[in-house]
Amino acid sequence: MSDLLVSIGSIYKAHGFKGMMKIRVTPEYMDDLLQLDAIFIQTQTSTLPYFISSIEDIADDMALLQLEEITSKEEITPLIKCPILAREEDLEGEVEEWESLVGYFISDKNIGEIGEIFDVIEMPHQEIAQVKYQDREVLIPIHEDLIIEIDEEKKKIYMDLPEGFFEVF
Repeated sequence: MSDLLVSIGSIYKAHGFKGMMKIRVTPEYMDDLLQLDAIFIQTQTSTLPYFISSIEDIADDMALLQLEEITSKEEITPLIKCPILAREEDLEGEVEEWESLVGYFISDKNIGEIGEIFDVIEMPHQEIAQVKYQDREVLIPIHEDLIIEIDEEKKKIYMDLPEGFFEVF
């Protein structure tokens, strides 16, 4: 195998009796996993490819997976806790590299100019911009649902923050 494999999760337990399994997935790879045709399962003795018959995400870090080659609960039992791998070239991972936004200015559609991002904190499920606003440090979640536009030429992020957002600081 010349392809580089990346661990994207592990087998958690059997789900039902017909070979469906519940798997834990590293959240940043969930979208990628839902698009894959095949995965690899690493046991103590081998790493083998398996074709995906069906997959359904049931939480940020859990999915139900049916593989073509596994048709019974008994076949899953020895695979519990085994890592699930994917070819690196099939993974996109995080779409945005938020760290590159240090130095950008945040502007809210209601408040106007807020301030310059001086650091980005990586949390398990999101990134947070550190900004000076009215002589105090504020933490602003960098989330695509809050971002209206990123103007790379002006180094500005236009956001729509929830009403009363700055009242908590």
